[in-house]
Amino acid sequence: MIEIVSLVDRPDLLPTLAHWAWHAFWGPDEHTLEEVLRAYAASTRPGHRQQSFMALEGATPLGTASLVEQDLAERPNLTPWLAAVYTLPEHRGHGVATSLLHAVEDAARARGDATLWLYTHTAEPLYARLGWLVHERVPRQAAPEVAVMRRTL
Repeated sequence: MIEIVSLVDRPDLLPTLAHWAWHAFWGPDEHTLEEVLRAYAASTRPGHRQQSFMALEGATPLGTASLVEQDLAERPNLTPWLAAVYTLPEHRGHGVATSLLHAVEDAARARGDATLWLYTHTAEPLYARLGWLVHERVPRQAAPEVAVMRRTL
């Protein structure tokens, strides 16, 4: 059974989350692992606007997702964002990402947010199936075009 935990309650999971995010989204060409650790450290502080969640099966981490204030430099006026959704490849297709998305949506609702944003260039069908709508498509320099999606909470 999948359990979703907040990094506030499980700060020991911060290195795992940062490692996954670094490899999946940033990598050594853009940021150091230490920079990613510092960026996610805010998620371990109670009451902070940035929140990160991990999906666990027993003691085994399966995936992660975060609620952040800003995630797309081209759209600084949009906030907050579902960000850094990642599931280990061997656990994809088993509801891990869906459980994480619901946790982030619940956290945003609890803060009083009315809309949640995300961008993707690979998982648009997943998010659409879960009720997210394409707001616009944004071309990016030296990267694929992304779909900016929103969900009314």
